[in-house]
Amino acid sequence: MCSYGLMNLQREEEKVSRLVFDIGFKYLHGIKLRSRFMCEENSLSKEYINDYLSGKIIFSEAMNRLRSQYERLIRNQSQLQMGSIKLYAIAEREKDRHSLLTITLKRVGFVSGSMQAIGGFGICKANIGAACRYFGVPLMIQGSENVWENGYYLLYHEDPKVVPVRYAYRQAAKFFGGEGRDGDIAFSSGDIALSLGSASTLTLKSDSWKLFHYIREDYIHNWRTLGAVGGINELAGDAASGFSIYQIAGVGSTNWEALGR
Repeated sequence: MCSYGLMNLQREEEKVSRLVFDIGFKYLHGIKLRSRFMCEENSLSKEYINDYLSGKIIFSEAMNRLRSQYERLIRNQSQLQMGSIKLYAIAEREKDRHSLLTITLKRVGFVSGSMQAIGGFGICKANIGAACRYFGVPLMIQGSENVWENGYYLLYHEDPKVVPVRYAYRQAAKFFGGEGRDGDIAFSSGDIALSLGSASTLTLKSDSWKLFHYIREDYIHNWRTLGAVGGINELAGDAASGFSIYQIAGVGSTNWEALGR
């Protein structure tokens, strides 16, 4: 047998041994399991060399077996790495699920959704016409969805499975060649658009009364009737919707949810 060939086999065995060591101490935390794994893999690589030394197999066969062992260990290492990433993803998702920022946004969304639904009803009550069709009814629908989604999250710390209005947005986005997240962006954009649109609509002043018809001076822009608390709530809701768009549209961020599946 060739000493040069033996030297090459021993170098290959060292590669296997280093990889076994890395896998054992990085991913196998139980002492018994780690010891058993390292003992079995190192014994296997030594067995190939001993078979070569005893003449049972030729050099090429011994080298192929060592390389096959190394490649198998590389695949095992990749699987263990992916498992670690998934565990990290789950931990990150759980941490985000209970974070102060997430809970605050959900609270703002819940209150804002309630005000949307109430405001939409108020528009329709005050003016059964174009304002009710274009702003009142959509506000009630959008607001009810926000109350449902955010209220459910505040109770159970997870998003509801049934989201009819958001689902409609997602399907529309896919119909026009987009993705589901484009529908989510459109949903949050709709919140902002409806908020601004309803604030600019005209409503009757509280002290207005006419027997036949009203004149321009009898109306006032909706935003003037909100008051300080209503105005702050409206701005907070729009800010939350804007931040949701920023989160959804964020390019280059890691999709931990997909990794944790």
